[in-house]
Amino acid sequence: MTLTILYFAQLAEERGAAQECLTGDYADLAALYNALHAQHHFSLAQNQLRVARNQMFAEWTDAPQDGDKTHLTADGHAWLARVRTQAETFRQFLATHNINPTELLAMHFNISTRNQLKGTISAVQEGAVNSEIAINIGTHPLTAIITRASAERLGLKAGVEAYALIKASDVMIGSADIAAQISARNAIPGTISRIETGAVNDEVTLDIGDGNSLVAIITRTSAERLGFRVGQNACAIIKASNVMIGC
Repeated sequence: MTLTILYFAQLAEERGAAQECLTGDYADLAALYNALHAQHHFSLAQNQLRVARNQMFAEWTDAPQDGDKTHLTADGHAWLARVRTQAETFRQFLATHNINPTELLAMHFNISTRNQLKGTISAVQEGAVNSEIAINIGTHPLTAIITRASAERLGLKAGVEAYALIKASDVMIGSADIAAQISARNAIPGTISRIETGAVNDEVTLDIGDGNSLVAIITRTSAERLGFRVGQNACAIIKASNVMIGC
C-alpha cells in the first residue's frame, strides 16, 4: 500500500519535511510509526503523539488503508510538560551561574528609547489612579509616575530591580545650579562627556557616575546659548511622567 505521512510541530522539525510518501504493509498505525521511528530516529515515543487518518483522529490499533493520509503530531500535554521542564532547567541554570533575569531581559529590549538605566525600586506610593515609583540609579534617586494598574501588573515593590526608560527628547539639560529653580521632580547632576552637533539639534551626553549616562536631544540654538562644552558640570531635568519603568 502507498501512504502519505503528514508531519506537524516537532516531528516536522525533526524530519526536516512536512510530508513524505511511504510504500509498505503495516498491521496497524502503531507498526507504521515504529517503522518511521526507527528510520528517522524521532525523539518522541508513540504515547507522546496523536495520530489521525484522513483528517480524523484514529487509534494506534487501527489498520491503515491504501491511499490514506496519516497525520502525526505531538500531543499537546506532552509538549507542555517538556516546555515546563525546559523552563525549570533554565531557571536552575540562571541560579547556578548567578545570572540576573532582569539583566538577561535587558539584552533583548528591542526599543528605540535611548536611555535605559538599571536600578532598584526603593519605594512605591499608590494613588487612586497613578503610582509614584522611586528607583535608585546608582547614587541618584529617580521618580516615575505610572498608572497603578501598570505598577501592579509589573509587580513593582521595594527591592525589585528594574529599568528606567527615558526618551532623549524628554531630557532637558541645564546649568549645575538649576535644580533648585524648577518644579521638575528629577534633577540629576553630572558632567558633559560628549556633544554631537547637528543641523537643528544637538545630542548631549551627560555622565552621571556609576557607569551611567543620560543622552539628551536639545536644539542647537539652546546648546549655543547655554555655552555647553565637554567637561562642564550640568544637570539633567526629567519630568516624572516622562519616565517609563520596565522589568
